[in-house]
Amino acid sequence: MKINNEKLKKALFNSGTLAVEDFCGMDLSGYDKESIDKIMDEVIDQMPDDTLEEYYKIYVIDAEKE
Repeated sequence: MKINNEKLKKALFNSGTLAVEDFCGMDLSGYDKESIDKIMDEVIDQMPDDTLEEYYKIYVIDAEKE
């Protein structure tokens, strides 16, 4: 599956703080949007492909079906 990282990040941001924190695996209180964006890039680079695909399916593909 081809993952569009920017589309995934936008979908996560649109889903709210809890979705972003779940994805990043950490509390993001006190971080600004630019810092969170960089953290998300690092998480995407390190996340196993199958896990990344699952997040993409939930937040992008399934959300587009609604």
